Amino acid sequence: MSQLSRQLSWSHFVLLLALKEPMQRDYYAQMAGTERWSVRTLRERINSMLYERTALSKKPEETIAQELATQRAQLQIEQRQPDRKLLIE
Repeated sequence: MSQLSRQLSWSHFVLLLALKEPMQRDYYAQMAGTERWSVRTLRERINSMLYERTALSKKPEETIAQELATQRAQLQIEQRQPDRKLLIE
């Protein structure tokens, strides 16, 4: 959650807290952080029922949790690696 608090604003969290299902909330939080969605984009994705339309929502909860954990780990690895463009310059 600390990673998300750096990537998302208070307005993002207000939208996320209104979601009833924890997996749905986690999905949108991870996607908003990874894809750098604005609050407007997050609201549009929630209203368009993106989570419900994806195959991910039709999988058992354990699978969803595992995929979200994998995505979090990948994001942490990417954040630890220095930007190659900066190293070249």
